[in-house]
Amino acid sequence: MKKKYSLKQRIQFKFDCIMSKGVVSKIGLLLIITLLFVVIMGILSAAVLGDLKGLLPWTSWKTLMYTLDPGNIDGADGKYLYIAMMLVATLYGLFFTAVLIGLINDAISQKMDSLARGKGNVIAQGHTVILGFNESTFVILKELIEANSNQKEKQAVVIMDDVDPIEMREQVNAFAKQHPHSRKTQIFCRNGSIYDKDDLEKCALVSSRSIIVNTQNDFDTTKAILACTSILNEHPEDSQSYTVAVVYDARNEDAAQIAGCDGRENDRLVMLPLQKTLARIAVHTSRQPGISKVFTEVFSYDDNEFYILDSDPSIDRFYGKTVQQINMMLRAAIAIGVFKTAEGVVIDCPDKVIFEKGDKLILLQDDDDDLSVEDSEFKPTLYDGFKVRPYDKCTCLIIGARAITNDVLVEQPNYFSPGSLVVLADSRENIDKYLSGSIKQVFDQAGINFVIEEVDNIHTKKHIDMLMSKYLPEYVLLLSSSEDADKLEDEDEDMIKVLLYLREFQRVTGHKAYTTSQFNSVKNQKLANVTGTDDFIISRHIAALLMTQISQTRELRKLFDELLQSDGFEFYIEKASGYVPTGVEIDMYSAITAVSRQQRIFVGFRQMTDGRFEEPRLNPPKYGSDGKLKKYVFGEDDYFIVLAEEMPCS
Repeated sequence: MKKKYSLKQRIQFKFDCIMSKGVVSKIGLLLIITLLFVVIMGILSAAVLGDLKGLLPWTSWKTLMYTLDPGNIDGADGKYLYIAMMLVATLYGLFFTAVLIGLINDAISQKMDSLARGKGNVIAQGHTVILGFNESTFVILKELIEANSNQKEKQAVVIMDDVDPIEMREQVNAFAKQHPHSRKTQIFCRNGSIYDKDDLEKCALVSSRSIIVNTQNDFDTTKAILACTSILNEHPEDSQSYTVAVVYDARNEDAAQIAGCDGRENDRLVMLPLQKTLARIAVHTSRQPGISKVFTEVFSYDDNEFYILDSDPSIDRFYGKTVQQINMMLRAAIAIGVFKTAEGVVIDCPDKVIFEKGDKLILLQDDDDDLSVEDSEFKPTLYDGFKVRPYDKCTCLIIGARAITNDVLVEQPNYFSPGSLVVLADSRENIDKYLSGSIKQVFDQAGINFVIEEVDNIHTKKHIDMLMSKYLPEYVLLLSSSEDADKLEDEDEDMIKVLLYLREFQRVTGHKAYTTSQFNSVKNQKLANVTGTDDFIISRHIAALLMTQISQTRELRKLFDELLQSDGFEFYIEKASGYVPTGVEIDMYSAITAVSRQQRIFVGFRQMTDGRFEEPRLNPPKYGSDGKLKKYVFGEDDYFIVLAEEMPCS
């Protein structure tokens, strides 16, 4: 239940915008002095006029009028002494007016300065709080603005950090002006420490929808989680808010999880272990060129994203139907599974998973508007005699032993055919520091060859040329680290150098190798585009995307966990010719059915045009702008993007 603010609280907040408590006390003192002055002058004036008892109310009133309306002394008549006294009252009135105006002006100036410096309290409900102002903040803002673009009411976002509030506001305003949908999002900037409870109270955490901890290091993250949890636990019945945070180093995960414990159900924190998440994405991408762009799209609010739906005008029409049957009814979305209260995320063969009353439907669609549904199930064209082609054995070169490397190596045997070769190259110091002694056994059990190449300085052209000439890998994976925020720029610089060396080697030798690179900064990744690299994994960018999505729909954390682990259904890019005939017009309903018949779930495709791959298209339109069924033609070089239980290996 969201915390509600009373009328008295709202009036007090408006009043506080004009004057502070110190100013109120000064004005009160001035009024008391003025009242005493009026009473004393009234008594003296009545005595001068000769009727103290009878004229006291009248003389007090006249004194008050001359005080409040200085300059009106020409209206006084009677004894000269009385006129002189009214002149004193008028002069006091000038003093009173000047002081009162000065106090009010100071109060307004102080409050305006306080608001400009981000010191005021926020009155809002259902808003998103971002703790931390850095490069990732604008990624989060962009996603929230996009998510709010189709909302009926304006949504609020509060950003707080201990930085110059005026500069923060200028940067945020400039960013918002560049976004066409920013009018649906109201952004408040506040100055303060992200782990100080008094400062956090300004952000109205208790009435917020969620809190995103967006810091550069795990220690600040843990402190912010602890402070937020403490505030939320003070109002356990009034707040459903929760904290979303990323932990970069696996060694800090336990501390962060304990900090977010509410003492009851441990449900105040949704923590993302980024090291494990990035390792899984890196393994997926290193074996399947282009899939990093698929992850970027489903993790963001651009185009299509995942929704977990439990209320829609058409929802009751799906009860008792399989995911495949539901897909034959959806006109602009793709169902991939269901969310059950007891079991959580259930993604399996689409003709086996049944959507029942009380379940939530997991969809891939462009936005969260009401579903567009067919009157009856579409009758697709069936294609027989097709089978997914297995992945052949290959060689993968991993450059860089980092904290993430061990997690990558543990996952890799699930995505390589027996007989493949994985080579890890770095200095002995880094290998001993980050690699566990049991890694070799993991590869031996999977029938995959694993070799370690000791190189003193891996970021030199001589060593890159040596490794590429010796192994001629089909896939190259460059790993960096997100542990030390001070070294991120240096690591990205080294990454760009290696990419340039790889490009030059391929130009000279003609050998083609698909390269996946892990970057820390978006600006450096954009610069690296000129190297012709196939895939980029931008650590902090992905972290920001994941946190934003989960901050809007908490259950998405479980869905992403399901899609990123080696057990269960996960993303693959496979030849379209393994599902449907090439050179033939095919509608999306028939493509979805062709994939479903091979125990997989269709989510999109990637086509090649003029020798270059286009961007992946997830949930492609089933109908054209004219309302007619849209047809697609696939060639031998085109791929389907699917969810499958395991990679087909030879």
